[in-house]
Amino acid sequence: MTRRPRKKARQGELTKEQLQELCSQMGLLIGNPSPFESDAQRRAAWFEHRDRVLLHYQQRYATGRKSEMPAAWHAYEAPPDERRAYREPAHRR
Repeated sequence: MTRRPRKKARQGELTKEQLQELCSQMGLLIGNPSPFESDAQRRAAWFEHRDRVLLHYQQRYATGRKSEMPAAWHAYEAPPDERRAYREPAHRR
């Protein structure tokens, strides 16, 4: 299977892959490389684009449960006892 090269986002924008990773870690969990260079870059993208990510998540992923939030929220904003770290694929550890 041939992988497409990662697209670079224009300054201040998210790529489709970055938006998907902030909503759901599915790409990471199945072994795709992260579209972010580091956790710090992912965190910065979350806080810069939080409102857009939340809207996208509600439209695409949410099932109606009030407690349901995007993966980035769980990693960076959930109460400390409820935080879930991003799970990096083995090749990035």
